[in-house]
Amino acid sequence: MNGRRPLRVIAAGVLALIVAGSVWGLLPLSAQPAPTATPVSPFDPGTATPTPYILPTLPPSPTPICTNAPHTRLILNYRGQVVIDGDGDPLNLREGPSTDFDPPITQLPSGAVFYVLAGPECSPLYAWFEVEYNDQRGWIAEGFGRSYFVNIYPPP
Repeated sequence: MNGRRPLRVIAAGVLALIVAGSVWGLLPLSAQPAPTATPVSPFDPGTATPTPYILPTLPPSPTPICTNAPHTRLILNYRGQVVIDGDGDPLNLREGPSTDFDPPITQLPSGAVFYVLAGPECSPLYAWFEVEYNDQRGWIAEGFGRSYFVNIYPPP
């Protein structure tokens, strides 16, 4: 029976190794806590970037109506043209929005093209616009009664 003793020792040794390996497998490998699952969202908002936008502006105020003058045709920051009918007298360019500004700075002949800077300014009989013509600034009357001295000039 002496021959079986070494087998028992070997079997006991193998059994001890199996038990030790099982216990060792159950122990954590390090002192760090076990990892936990981190939920992953398909949408990562990241850093919020504001969307640029344009602030709304108020609509322009309506053009004043000069009661005794023709309805205004001229447009600010556009060109106009002298279209005097009848006697063909040139249109006076004055220092201010009134016939009281006499004598005129110069006179604009029929067909003259000018640039509208400001207006209208109403007087008892006229709607006045500040214009630039041949590097001179002054005021012109748009018309009288139902007649127009000027009209808008179409873009080129």
